[in-house]
Amino acid sequence: MVFNAKNVTLAPLGASPLVLGAANQTATAGNLTVTSATGSISNAGAVKVTGDASFQTGTGNIDLTNSGNAFGSVRFAGAVVNITEADDIALVSGSSATGAATFNSVAGSITIVNRGGTINLNSTGLFTASGNITLPKLIQANGTLTLAAPGTKDLSALSLAGDLAGKAPTNIGTGTYVAPQP
Repeated sequence: MVFNAKNVTLAPLGASPLVLGAANQTATAGNLTVTSATGSISNAGAVKVTGDASFQTGTGNIDLTNSGNAFGSVRFAGAVVNITEADDIALVSGSSATGAATFNSVAGSITIVNRGGTINLNSTGLFTASGNITLPKLIQANGTLTLAAPGTKDLSALSLAGDLAGKAPTNIGTGTYVAPQP
C-alpha cells in the first residue's frame, strides 16, 4: 500500500497481512497509525513518517525492515517486532512486544521517548546501531537484551533486578558500555 498524505490511519479488518510501500515506491505521511486486530504489518518499500508512527497488532508480527524507513518516533505493540530505520530510532514508551524484538538503526542511534509508561519486551531484545544506544529507566525486559554499537551503550538508569528480570545484557559492540545497576 503506497500513500502520500499529511496524516494516515489504516485499520484493516480480519487477519490479512498489511504490506506498506511497494518495490521502488516510498509511502510517506506526517503521522501514521496502523492498527490490525490479528494480521501482521510489514513493508515492501520504504515508509517515511516525519512525525509519529504507530503500529499495533493484537497477535500478528510487525516486520518493518526496509533500510530506507524513517520515522520521527515509533510506537509498537505486537508479537515479534522488527524495526529498521535509515537514521536514528526514537522508540516511544508505552510500546510492547510479546515475542522477540529487534531494532536496527542503519546510520544513527537508538533512544527512548517518554510519553508515559514503559516499553515492555516479554522476550529477547536486540538493539543494533551505528551510533549510540541509550536505554533510560523506561524499559522492562523478561529476556536478555543484546546491544551492538560502536558508540556508547548506556543502560545505567536501568536496574538489573527490577527492569531486566535479573538477566545481564550482552554487549557485542565496541565503544563504551555502561552497565545497568544491580
